[in-house]
Amino acid sequence: MRIKRPEGIPHLVRAVVRSGDVLWGIADSVILSPLTAKEFLLAGIRNRVPSVGLSSARTKAGGLYSVDLDYLDNGAQSAELAVKLLNGELDPRMGPAVSGKLVYFLNLTTAGRVHVKLTDDVIGGAREVFRAEEQGCAGK
Repeated sequence: MRIKRPEGIPHLVRAVVRSGDVLWGIADSVILSPLTAKEFLLAGIRNRVPSVGLSSARTKAGGLYSVDLDYLDNGAQSAELAVKLLNGELDPRMGPAVSGKLVYFLNLTTAGRVHVKLTDDVIGGAREVFRAEEQGCAGK
């Protein structure tokens, strides 16, 4: 579903939590602001529909998971390409390179609240795992 103004968030969330499996929030300075993100996350948790996205901050705040680039790997890849370019091993018109390594973040408190079971392998592979005790919201 698409919306053009933040006022559309409540309608969108109500519609999606009735028929969707997940709320995917793309960072947007107009629609998904800190004010609307809270409503987005809470509606998902209340209706057992996990919220996912592209921000570890959102995962820490209550999203189930998020994905991001591995910036160290991205920097190493950039340095390698720069050296190859300077050594004449690459055509300077080659176009963009794609970063190959992604990382993900998990919120185990949210996983419990939305009844998503995660394997030990999935939990162990996360860059960072958030829990209620670490967020100062134990028992909430």
